Amino acid sequence: MKSIVPVIPANPQAKRAYLSFLHYQLRTPLAQIIGLSELLQYDVRSIGCGCETVANDLDYINQAGQQVASIITDLLQQAEMEIDE
Repeated sequence: MKSIVPVIPANPQAKRAYLSFLHYQLRTPLAQIIGLSELLQYDVRSIGCGCETVANDLDYINQAGQQVASIITDLLQQAEMEIDE
């Protein structure tokens, strides 16, 4: 049976390259989600259509995205610190 967990390289340079790849793969789509939610928030509020439910949902999406981005950053920074030890 094949493992779904990727093999993490042994040497520090390869680990840093792998973490950089993970950072890109995780943060790029997340940044797009956050940016789109901000754009939609602006549009909904500027139209003033009385769509408070939609605006609140977009706030929730944005806050959740920011929280996930922060967690990813913290985890990757911790992993980088462990490589340096």
